[in-house]
Amino acid sequence: MKKLTLSFLILLLLSGCWDQQNFKSLQMIDMIGFDKAKKTEDMKLSLAISSLSEAHQGGGMPDMEVTTTQGSSLADAIENTDFRTPGLLTFNQARMYIMSKSFASDKPIEKMKVLGQVATCPLTSSVVVYDGEVSKLLAKKELKKKTVANYLAILVKEAESINFIPKETLLRFLFAKKDPYVDVALPLIQAKGDNILLNGTALFREGSYSGVDLSPALTKIVLLMKGVAGSGLHLIVDLDGATYDVLVKKARRKIVVNANDNKVTEIMLPLKIQAQILESHTNNNPLTQTKRNNIEKMLTYEINDQALQAIQTLQKASCDYLGLARELHAYHHEEWSKMNWRKEYPRLTIRPDVKLQILNSGVMF
Repeated sequence: MKKLTLSFLILLLLSGCWDQQNFKSLQMIDMIGFDKAKKTEDMKLSLAISSLSEAHQGGGMPDMEVTTTQGSSLADAIENTDFRTPGLLTFNQARMYIMSKSFASDKPIEKMKVLGQVATCPLTSSVVVYDGEVSKLLAKKELKKKTVANYLAILVKEAESINFIPKETLLRFLFAKKDPYVDVALPLIQAKGDNILLNGTALFREGSYSGVDLSPALTKIVLLMKGVAGSGLHLIVDLDGATYDVLVKKARRKIVVNANDNKVTEIMLPLKIQAQILESHTNNNPLTQTKRNNIEKMLTYEINDQALQAIQTLQKASCDYLGLARELHAYHHEEWSKMNWRKEYPRLTIRPDVKLQILNSGVMF
């Protein structure tokens, strides 16, 4: 009997946790927004806290509260938030980090790096840039019968899944400044009337926003040239009054460095694309071999032109998103050792060489 009583007491002691937290007192932060204060050097921190109103078994009405504070640092702003929010703030459900362009232009990594030291802060959540004031964006609270936080999370996640935008996580962003060989490009969100949409990417140089953006069309071309996108990517090409929906089935890129006397003279970016044309607004006539060859030639020229525009935009921003410095450092180290990369990169001759093969053999729908 004594053994049974002792076993029962041990089970009671093991059933609890000494550091347990009351779930009801937790404030689940869904999104974290960053702005630069207008009249001071302070930063503005906006926390979107999601919850369920009218909660009942099996569901409830999604709701969102936004708390905005200022501080001389992120830690200071978080502390000021603690005094204004009942309950315990927790970051472990944060799905996205959003920064305004003004905040992104002024050493954002230095201000955000403390997040990497917060144990509950997800390092794999997406980081995006908003062309406007983030606190005002989150203050909308609701968009198309969804909370703004949920709408943005779905918008970005779906765009990442089809390679419409790059996926950049907090961990990758925080290390961007310390990586001397690759810059980052963050998804760009824009407000248009009452709607919110993705508008390409914001280009970063050595961890700070360059002030230069890539359009949605050029972003997809860059992702192909970088080698992170391929099968399933759609290229929408307007040509001679017709719109072509080009579905990429396979893409393969290379980096070819030409040098003379141990000096880089040219970088070529061959890109082979195998694709199908899903739609054309010209007509529904059968796609003959001659017509396919003509369309293939015209689209190849157009995509090459877009690729060149994308490269020139990257050079204008001095953003090495394609990772050319890493290629030179790894495989052409002698030439690399004689270069001042940041100074020479914007003036280098970099040329794309896109070869498109259309796989259609039947009727264009």
